[in-house]
Amino acid sequence: MRAWYVVGKYPIYTDEKVTHTEITLATMSGSYGTFTERVIGDQTSKTNDELIKLARDAYFKSEYADKAMPEAVQKVDELSKKTAEYEKTIDQMQAAIDKSEKIAQLTTATLNELIDKMYPEEEATDGVTDETAKEN
Repeated sequence: MRAWYVVGKYPIYTDEKVTHTEITLATMSGSYGTFTERVIGDQTSKTNDELIKLARDAYFKSEYADKAMPEAVQKVDELSKKTAEYEKTIDQMQAAIDKSEKIAQLTTATLNELIDKMYPEEEATDGVTDETAKEN
């Protein structure tokens, strides 16, 4: 890995205010290389290590965005497919739940009919029990 050092840090003014800092780096080891990156804000008071990190991050983002973007789009497409699969599964589960609820309602209604046919003499007494009837 190359070792970098700061060659220059230059404030960029807009309307008499520092809006950006231009950082120029050069290599200390390996093959010779240099680059300049513009970062937001007044970074002139930062240490060389901080400036190197800022410039390298800015460089990486600008140079490798073209590679990172298609990968991100591919991941979004994959997530969209999985989401569609999950929605299909959820719809199937909801249909099964609805069917189970209908079966439970039908079973309850059938059971209530059987109880009414088996025990017709025990009709509703409007809250009167045998003990209450004896007391009256």
